[in-house]
Amino acid sequence: MFPKEGANVPEFRFKGFTGDWEQRKLSDIVDVMDGDRGKNYPTEADFSEQGHTLFLNASNVTNQGFVFNDTQFITEDKSNSMGNGKLQLDDIVLTSRGSLGHIAWYNAAVMNQVPYARINSGMLILRKKSDVNTSYVHQYMKSAKGQGQISFMSFGSAQPQLTKKGVEGLKVQFPNDLAEQEKLGDYFATLDSLITLHQRKCDALKELKKGMLQKMFPEAQK
Repeated sequence: MFPKEGANVPEFRFKGFTGDWEQRKLSDIVDVMDGDRGKNYPTEADFSEQGHTLFLNASNVTNQGFVFNDTQFITEDKSNSMGNGKLQLDDIVLTSRGSLGHIAWYNAAVMNQVPYARINSGMLILRKKSDVNTSYVHQYMKSAKGQGQISFMSFGSAQPQLTKKGVEGLKVQFPNDLAEQEKLGDYFATLDSLITLHQRKCDALKELKKGMLQKMFPEAQK
């Protein structure tokens, strides 16, 4: 769906859209923000299993988006003592250290589940600052085109990481028409939902098969 090199329109697109596409630096359309790494950064003693603000860890931002199986929280007072790094509706989180390039969108559904959240020091926030559809940006950053740029940027480092400056320079291709951006973002988001749904069904069937095999062919008692 994305433009070929040197072209200003994609090879395939939805009917009814004829306008040009453009290429911009990521920093032209979003603010790239890191978190608070100062004296108020949480220590182990600040974390609890329940609390006011979810402090994201590496397992919470995956290739499939946000996952909240393993969570740690800080108090509201602790969160208020910190500077940058608090998520706002429509923010995109990008992992910048460890598992590089994982992308998650803090949309309304996620915010309803986790109303207060902060990134850790191995993550960046992409916060839109221009008239662009966040769902489209999210999908583009997950695409082979976006991930390829991320991989190229981190290649060859002994301890791969993404710098704020480097991420700001990533190239994004998008249609000028907001309606087309929205349609593309919704289309790929729907595919993501279907993939997740079928993956859950597949996992459930695997567990059913495993249980039935154990019942039919029990291990010999030692």
